[in-house]
Amino acid sequence: MHTTHFWGYFFWLLKMSGEIVWLPIIGLPILLTALGFVVVAAWKRPVGSASWKKSYWLVLTQFLFIPAVVAVGVLYGWDNDPIPRLKVDQIGNWTNDTLFFLSLALGLFWIYRMKGLRLFAFFVVALQQAMLFAAGAVASMSINGSWL
Repeated sequence: MHTTHFWGYFFWLLKMSGEIVWLPIIGLPILLTALGFVVVAAWKRPVGSASWKKSYWLVLTQFLFIPAVVAVGVLYGWDNDPIPRLKVDQIGNWTNDTLFFLSLALGLFWIYRMKGLRLFAFFVVALQQAMLFAAGAVASMSINGSWL
């Protein structure tokens, strides 16, 4: 795949993963999680509190899983060659699933680690996981070649 094709398809899949939020089955949990995040952030004020540590900013590194999952969708995407593939690329599916579960394990680690701010950490991680689920769904559709 040429570099310009990669970036064009990457940004298109990233845009699609943002637009899939409009589906009620995905958008409603993200909306409820975002509302919970706003309420807990206003109630606890975690960044200014005494229990906030500098290392707690690392919980935001989970957002890096989103472009990684989209890149897997691009690299293992179903190409429109005249000769169709008979089987779906299992490495792409496995990588997509592994990144999701790795992110989930890391999120559980951060919820455990952020003592005193666990409710805030839960909503941050839940919002990240919901957005990663949307990106994973689009990447999975790209890998399998079956679009909604």
